[in-house]
Amino acid sequence: MIVAVFRKSIAFTAEMPAAKSYFPWADEEKQRLQESYAEGGTLEALSGEFERTTWAIAVQLQKWG
Repeated sequence: MIVAVFRKSIAFTAEMPAAKSYFPWADEEKQRLQESYAEGGTLEALSGEFERTTWAIAVQLQKWG
């Protein structure tokens, strides 16, 4: 499901890299991401909130299943 949503937002990744691209995720960021997604956050919204690409958001969420 996450991958299908990601494909719709692939155009976002063609733009400038996000501010935190290539930086590791802090444990608290991972926890906040999981909570925000569980509350209904979209990849695009989470991308802006965490200053990461939609791809990076999708990868982190995919790790949790």
